[in-house]
Amino acid sequence: MSRAVAYPLIGEWRIVEADLWDRDYLDLVEPASITFGEDGRGAFAFGAVHGDMDLHYAPGAVSFTWAGFARWTT
Repeated sequence: MSRAVAYPLIGEWRIVEADLWDRDYLDLVEPASITFGEDGRGAFAFGAVHGDMDLHYAPGAVSFTWAGFARWTT
């Protein structure tokens, strides 16, 4: 895992648009968001999906692996 040094994406971001889903789906369970942590950890949530990420920072890029689950609502 690489550590972020003054990386501009550090923090929590609101997801407001996606190519495949409309805003109603993005915010289905909770407000859609993605978080990039200084410690190389992150998370995302949109629709019925939640995932935790292991982040790897590079100049001008972030790569990640993730594990997550889908939440089903009734």
